[in-house]
Amino acid sequence: MRKILADNIRTKETVKYILDSLKPYNEYIDTLNENSFEYENECERVAGHYLEIDEALCGTEIITDESLYKADLRCFAYWAYIREEITWKQLVKQLKDYSNQLLFPLE
Repeated sequence: MRKILADNIRTKETVKYILDSLKPYNEYIDTLNENSFEYENECERVAGHYLEIDEALCGTEIITDESLYKADLRCFAYWAYIREEITWKQLVKQLKDYSNQLLFPLE
């Protein structure tokens, strides 16, 4: 898995491509024992990608209870999308609902 950097994410197509490319990787993670070090390590790697996407989409925010809460909700939305529990359109709606601003349009 290649390292993703927020500075290289400029369009919704890039966001969608990155998330879609994580779907097969997530299938692999789901085969691991949830109590294993490898499972935890791989989940952290995927979460790192979410953080870079989130920074590209929302920028940096002042840390408050509300901003941390919304960031967690966005992270859950990314997971739901790569697990194919929600559609791209539903993901976009959730990201808008849980963001103070999006730096570029996702529709």
